[in-house]
Amino acid sequence: MRKKNIVIIGSEGSLGKDLKKILLSNHNTIVCADKSFSKKNNFVKKSKYLYEHYLDVKNKNSIKNFHKTLRKKIKKINGIIYS
Repeated sequence: MRKKNIVIIGSEGSLGKDLKKILLSNHNTIVCADKSFSKKNNFVKKSKYLYEHYLDVKNKNSIKNFHKTLRKKIKKINGIIYS
């Protein structure tokens, strides 16, 4: 199976955490976006396949910042999960 680049928005909820574990077990690259992450440390590499980024989906500037950073760091996204 080909490795994928997947974004999980709302990754710190119970569903997001379960999805993260399953997708990481297949060595997919996962970008976790959640409001619970620090605003200061955007796009933190937690492991070889896991990144975390602050995202407040109700804040337009937060969405723009996330999109800009994502385009720089990950060239191709294979899937987005909003949980």
